[in-house]
Amino acid sequence: MKAFLSLLKSEHLEHRAGQLWTPVIVSAILLVLLLGGMLYEGSMLINVTLEDTNVDVRSVEDVLEAIRTDLGPEKAKPVLQAIAFSSTYIALLPVLLIAALASYFIMLSSMHSERADRSVLFWKSMPVSDLKVAVAKFLSSSLGTLLFAAAVGIATALITAICYAVAGSTATATPEWQSAIHPAVIGSTALLAIATCLFYVLWAAPVYGWILLASAWAPRSPLLYTAIPPVAIGILEVLTTRSGSWLMREIGTRVSGSMLHIDLPLGNVLYSPSGLAGMLMNQIATMAASAASPRFWLGLVFTVLCIWGTSEIRRRRIA
Repeated sequence: MKAFLSLLKSEHLEHRAGQLWTPVIVSAILLVLLLGGMLYEGSMLINVTLEDTNVDVRSVEDVLEAIRTDLGPEKAKPVLQAIAFSSTYIALLPVLLIAALASYFIMLSSMHSERADRSVLFWKSMPVSDLKVAVAKFLSSSLGTLLFAAAVGIATALITAICYAVAGSTATATPEWQSAIHPAVIGSTALLAIATCLFYVLWAAPVYGWILLASAWAPRSPLLYTAIPPVAIGILEVLTTRSGSWLMREIGTRVSGSMLHIDLPLGNVLYSPSGLAGMLMNQIATMAASAASPRFWLGLVFTVLCIWGTSEIRRRRIA
């Protein structure tokens, strides 16, 4: 177990720029924009166009008041709660999206780079099996990258909530805003982010596994060896079936995460803090239910075969 943890640590140190610093830089930019807006909101001119009215406002409070005026006090409450939630946890979405993109490039170079820099000679001298190395690279590049991003995004959301609380404006003192930064909602959002990372990796595992296998197999340019076989099969499908490529659609749905079925019904119903937390937890249950699909398990079987194939290629070849 210690050897496997050491492998995970080694993979993180090798790809620390993509796994850690990329989400940190993105979150820092978002925080700077947030703090800049809070400090200078009084001098910023914001044009808000509602259904029948053009409103020029000069602060966040004016924006929210314009929404209340246009929709009415009761109808505006769910909308204001949705704005509060999205404003507080906005960092999670771009950070996770960028981390997902980075994870594919980290996986792409994971096996090929150790042959290019000859570090594979050192690792082969260590008492660690090739299968353990392949599994460590798979987990670190995929799940590890996303979990680091989720942790950074959650920390950014906490800082955002603290900034709103310290600012003490009338906008953030409303019940709708307070429900978004309730401890139960923060905890549920963190669990949802972690669960999203886990289920995304499980659904996208066949794509990750194929990239890992191609990285181990490619003598040079792993991107070409990763892309050419599925593209060639996709073109062959189109030419023979005339109904599009099943393989391309399958890759697209798994990479895009559309099979997670995440849907936050905000803006129509006003939730209490416990109700909002419960709604977020229901999203985790929905993702877990998707694991009952045969496509899910067939994808995992293909992934296991790819990881085993990667270990066999690594065991038989150095250069």
